[in-house]
Amino acid sequence: MQGDSGELRFLPRDVRLTLEISVHESRERALLAGELSTLEAAGPRAHEEAEITDARLRRPTIETRLAAMRAGLIDR
Repeated sequence: MQGDSGELRFLPRDVRLTLEISVHESRERALLAGELSTLEAAGPRAHEEAEITDARLRRPTIETRLAAMRAGLIDR
């Protein structure tokens, strides 16, 4: 094209909008893929930490066991 400087401002408005949407969509897709891989990498560790926390919450405390022993509910 004669006089075409390659500047986007000379493109029709609908074409510029389409290009902008396309560029942002690709970037957002890449960002989401990165976030997903980060979450997937953190998943096993988070699961392990949750299991440890659950086990600690289920484990009777020393005070609870001593109280049960004193009450004769469990053997010493």
